[in-house]
Order: sequence, then C-alpha cells, then structure tokens
Amino acid sequence: MKKRLVAVALCLLLALTLVLCGCSQNVDANRNRKINSVNHRGYGDAPENTLSAYRMSAEKGFKMVECDVSFTKDNKAVLLHDDTINRTSNVDSKKEVKINEITLEEVRKLDFGSWKDEKFAGEQIPTYEEFVDLCEELDLYPYIEIKNGATAEQVAYLAEVIDNSNLATVTWIARDINFLSQLAQIRPNDRLGLIANILTAKDVKAMVKIDNGRNVCFMDIFYMLVTIPQINTCKKYNMPLEVWTMDSESKIANINPYISGITSNYIDAEKLFATL
Repeated sequence: MKKRLVAVALCLLLALTLVLCGCSQNVDANRNRKINSVNHRGYGDAPENTLSAYRMSAEKGFKMVECDVSFTKDNKAVLLHDDTINRTSNVDSKKEVKINEITLEEVRKLDFGSWKDEKFAGEQIPTYEEFVDLCEELDLYPYIEIKNGATAEQVAYLAEVIDNSNLATVTWIARDINFLSQLAQIRPNDRLGLIANILTAKDVKAMVKIDNGRNVCFMDIFYMLVTIPQINTCKKYNMPLEVWTMDSESKIANINPYISGITSNYIDAEKLFATL
C-alpha cells in the first residue's frame, strides 16, 4: 500500500512538472493573455454554492462562475456539490442525508452558511432558478455542472430554464458525455466541457463527435494530472483544454500556454496575467 501511494505521489509530481515545464517561457506566453477565468463554486471566502458566494465573486471582479446542480426528492434543482448535505449544512444527523432523499421545503429549513463562518448563518441552499436570476442581475456568466445521476428529463429542464432567461449562452460541464450530447442538440450554441480527472484520447474523440460547428467543446481536467502528451492530444484534435482548481499565483502564471481556462477558488487568472 505504501509503495502504491508513493507511486501515485510521484505521478502527480511528474504531471505537475510537465504542465509547468519551461516556466519562464510560459510566463512570457501568458502575459496579457485572454483566458476563461472561472470562480469555483463562488468566491472561496463565502460558503460554496450560495448566493453570497456568487455576490462575492462579482465584488472581486469575476465574470465567470461555476456551480453544481443536484435535485431534491421532489425534483427541484438546487446548488450542491456533494451527494449529501452533511458537510455544508447544519443538519442534525450522524447518518449521511442525501439531497435526493429530502424535499426542497425540508432542505430550505437548514443553515448552509454557518459551517463556513457565523456571519453567513441562516444562508439557505439556493435553487437553480435563483442562481440563474442572480447571474442575470450581476452579469455573471455561468459554468453549470450537472452532477452524475441526473435524468434526461432533468437535463432538459435545466436547459429550459436558460431558454426562458436573458442569458444568451452558458457553459455546461459534466462527467457524463450523454448529458453533453443531449445539450448539444437542445442548446446548440452553448459551450460544453467534459470533466475528467485524467484526459484520454477516447474522451477527446467523444467530444469531437458532439462538436456541431456552432458550439465550443472542450476538456476540463484536474490540473495536477495534465501532462504534455495529453496537451498534444488536445492540439491534434483542436480541442481546447481548461483546468481546475488552481489557487497558486505562481502555478497559474507558469501554466502551459495551450490551456485556455482556469477555475480557481480565489484567483482571477486573466487579471493576474495582465500584471505579469
């Protein structure tokens, strides 16, 4: 077991080294560069996936924000990363409480703010519709992650909410290629990102197939596991590559210049590049 953990750690270190190789050259390439700079679950000083977090994103100058969408027992869309509500609420239970096992009315009675800081006490879990309304109000561009387990009907509903909003386009991200294939049909102008811990040629080819010439398809990868060969695979298929979640200014400044999007809890990459 120890040998396996050491091997995994070495692989992570190697991957990070490859992504950041040629540091001074990457800094030069990144200077004044345009990039998709996405705030992960809202700004990191606020409780994640709450309206307070996205308001703070806007205050900090972010234009793009990422959220996670799950569904309650009564089929209401809410913002939540985990399958359960235990980590980010004050639910009084020693057992895991899954979001799809409780109703919206039940979950709205809980506090989703005080776990982060008492000044956020009383913060409710937002509905997806409230998030979309806030994006309209604050001129924020959403990256909407659809969590595994959603149905085709639920995906269609999420798209319908955007259809009925004033948002021209959005970015959808998911680990399930089927969600993205469906959205390519019903929202043909939206951006689509396939989330993966490790990029494979098979995934890239799958995304190429759902590129309809009107949308933008891209890979969305955990930054520590991106390697130069994987970047070259994206180049071969002309597939954009974005990464998550980076919170080091030096690592962002030195990131491989092919990477066109960075998700961070705190750092606006586009602003950072402008100061290099």
